[in-house]
Amino acid sequence: MIDRIYISYAWKGQKENVKGSREEIVNNLCKVFKDKGYEIIRDKTHMNYRYIIREFMNDISNAAILITIISKKYLHSSYCMYELTATWDKGKFENRVFPIILPDATYIYDTVKQIELVKFWEKEYKKYKSSVSSIEDSAKDGFIQKLRDLEFIHQRVSGSIYSLTGMVGIDANLLLESQFSEIINQVEQQITPAKLTQSRVESKNRKGFPFSEKNKQFLSKKILIILTIVFILILSLFFFSRNQTVKIEGNNNDNNKIILGNEND
Repeated sequence: MIDRIYISYAWKGQKENVKGSREEIVNNLCKVFKDKGYEIIRDKTHMNYRYIIREFMNDISNAAILITIISKKYLHSSYCMYELTATWDKGKFENRVFPIILPDATYIYDTVKQIELVKFWEKEYKKYKSSVSSIEDSAKDGFIQKLRDLEFIHQRVSGSIYSLTGMVGIDANLLLESQFSEIINQVEQQITPAKLTQSRVESKNRKGFPFSEKNKQFLSKKILIILTIVFILILSLFFFSRNQTVKIEGNNNDNNKIILGNEND
């Protein structure tokens, strides 16, 4: 869905009403986009009781528009980093991701800090792998998926951060002051061509585009009529051929009778 915007951020650990907090930024961001008619998808409002967390993370990684609120907590959260690395892994990262780097995470522009982050996730993976290895194989099932996720993050974190920091950022405070005008402009520039493409396809379908549902039904009926005609022709030929065979056999029997009659004479 084109008008659906996903938000990826680490929301635990901060009070909602604290000025400049992640919650304040996300709440204001959501309000601005909602006022413009967009549907905002964030975990706190869309993950109800018994919702499958992995499904939500996979939805985020497939999002056409994803706004990531990058904080220090985000960079050290396995859930958040899975969303980021999975999005990067599925391609078109720079086209789909609109990052907001918070002040406590600006260190990721430092390549030394990037290496430290990679080492952090390497350590997390190895530590968890060691713990899982210490239990019997029959008892590992519930831990294998998380182990795979940590390995997945570790293998892709450097590429994700490289792509993330390769885009020019903007100060979070300036975004708040401008009511996120820069992000709104960028998102709408991304959405408008997609909307135009979709409307053209829908227009062609209404006019009888070859692959429209109406034309599919028409073609199905036409094919059925042709097959019916072919079947009738084949059946007619079969009966015609059979009648001809019977006539020939009848003529042969008559000839045989004539020959026998002559011999008797």
